[in-house]
Amino acid sequence: MRGWTSRRTSAGGTPISGLRRQRQGLVRGLYASWPLFDGLRTRGRVAQARSDQATLRIEEAQLLDGIALQVRDATTLRMRGRSSAIADTVGQAERLLALAEKGYEYV
Repeated sequence: MRGWTSRRTSAGGTPISGLRRQRQGLVRGLYASWPLFDGLRTRGRVAQARSDQATLRIEEAQLLDGIALQVRDATTLRMRGRSSAIADTVGQAERLLALAEKGYEYV
């Protein structure tokens, strides 16, 4: 957007008197210009933005899948830990039972 100022002088008068008067004035204006055709640049930018948006959606889906996989793995490990802890407890109970039975043999 650009602005401009110019001085304008116009001659005016009446034909009867033959006198001419000079009128002076100050004219100010403002004008703007924009291209009506930008060589399909806008269309290209819109296509690029849509492509970026699709890429971000794919990345978001991948991240959510990764988080779900990590949660599933953690749950599986926790369950395995519980089952091994239970197996250890059962093993200890069996040994204690065997020791108790041996203790009764000597009594």
